[in-house]
Amino acid sequence: MKKYLFFYFIFFIPLITMGQSSSSKKDLMNKLDEFINEFGSTSSFREIGGSEFSETQATKFKSMFAENAIIFDDINASIVEDLLGGSPYQLKSKPIEEYIADVRKSFPAGIRVDILNSAIDFSKLDSGKINIVINKKVTGKSSSLNRFENNDTLFLELLVSPENRFLIKKISMIGSSFICANDKDNDGVIDEQDACPGVKGEMRFKGCPDRDRDGIADNLDECPDEYGTYFNKGCPPGVFTNKFSVDVFLGMNMNSPKNVAIEKSSLAFNDLDVERSNEGKTQFNSNSTSSLIAGLEVALSLNTTKTIALGLGLNYNKFTNDLSWNGFHAEFKELDNEDGSTHSPFRRLLTLHQTKESLETQVISFPLLLKFRKRLEEKFGIYYEIGPAFDLISIQSNSSAVADKEAIYIYNSDNKEWTYTKNYSPTVSDWLITRDAVNANSSGNAATYFNQLQASGYDVALDKAMNSSTEKISRIGFSGIARVGAFYMVDRSMSVFAGAVYAYHISSKKVEGTYQPVTGSDQYHSLINGTKKYNVQNYGIMLGVRYGFGK
Repeated sequence: MKKYLFFYFIFFIPLITMGQSSSSKKDLMNKLDEFINEFGSTSSFREIGGSEFSETQATKFKSMFAENAIIFDDINASIVEDLLGGSPYQLKSKPIEEYIADVRKSFPAGIRVDILNSAIDFSKLDSGKINIVINKKVTGKSSSLNRFENNDTLFLELLVSPENRFLIKKISMIGSSFICANDKDNDGVIDEQDACPGVKGEMRFKGCPDRDRDGIADNLDECPDEYGTYFNKGCPPGVFTNKFSVDVFLGMNMNSPKNVAIEKSSLAFNDLDVERSNEGKTQFNSNSTSSLIAGLEVALSLNTTKTIALGLGLNYNKFTNDLSWNGFHAEFKELDNEDGSTHSPFRRLLTLHQTKESLETQVISFPLLLKFRKRLEEKFGIYYEIGPAFDLISIQSNSSAVADKEAIYIYNSDNKEWTYTKNYSPTVSDWLITRDAVNANSSGNAATYFNQLQASGYDVALDKAMNSSTEKISRIGFSGIARVGAFYMVDRSMSVFAGAVYAYHISSKKVEGTYQPVTGSDQYHSLINGTKKYNVQNYGIMLGVRYGFGK
């Protein structure tokens, strides 16, 4: 600033006046000093001790100028959008009337002018002109809350009348350090309203920059260095914006138990004759049965584009199915009269028929899934998911059964006792208490004969309805889950999805020597107690909502 000041600071230019005395020179200098002082005080547009814009001072200030004077507005800047990195504050020259009007409008509390120093050039006094250089500081708080400051050097061109009256013809600026004191990043948005204070930004984005020029301010842009879309939070269309997501879904499943297996070796009968026993066949009345499914899953994105995620959740499925068990026959060693009086061994023949069970299966799964998704358009896309799950399986059985309890007493002639042997050939001395043997020898009166033996205390019966009750069995297992479908983005964080799901649940249990379908109390126990494998296959459709959160 000083280089401009010294350039115009001319103390020793000869005073070119024609016929002026030393006293007139002194008067001229005094008047100029008074004029400069008056210029400084009146340009603040304040009354002494006042705080509001002063019309009196403004009128007084205006009287210092020639009618067609031009003044450089050194405080009332125009604020413009600047995208090239320069200053958004622009000063320009105005007619005195416009200058006064703009100050009155923009600075209702006035402006403050402090003159730091000045210099006078009399070299053009013969032409009725004097040039003055003034170095000053101007401050003011505008109606838009901007606090402007300007240290500048003004070049004043004065007209001098024959009566030594001065009028300013033109004010130019030859140096300036204009700033907005409450806009530290110089972006045209004051600090109190700047969404990104300390970072030079754009006025349309409340002072925040937009590095990738996608029209979304960096403070709202989740991909500030990549050109993106507003819908996708400033990220490219192929990118997802949320690090975490929550899926909630409902669906319809078709369920089919694939393997219900019981082996003769798992039966808990004493000395089972495997060769003469038959585990029979099980059959579900329907190959598949429908049910509702429900799920809640939380996922964490694994890559920067958030197209791959790892999900953990809770799925629930409940279905019912009817099971029949046909052809079961077991032969094993048993003792009669276990009251302590006699312990004669005999061969027990247990045959089940008309055996039915209604099974209600509930599966609670805890899946761990890899989730993949891809946008085909900005709002539409596809997804697929795959992974294992840990299963808690609960099976409730309501059953009914009818059984034949037959017997064979084998007489050993060597030791004169009833015996039991796995491999035998019936002889005339053996006592065959079977439906076929009795019917063959008594013309079809097996039922009457069995009733008579029952009344005598023998544990035999034909077509006996077994006692049954509701039983509940719990198991654990594992499953594999696969899903595929499509989604629609409702907004940047929420989408709805629909798809197909397939799962195969594996449940295996060691039941060696632990299961008897009928106990001595004629109580029937569910087949599921002796089932080694209870595997369920299900497939269906699902509809859900995904909500994303986190960056």
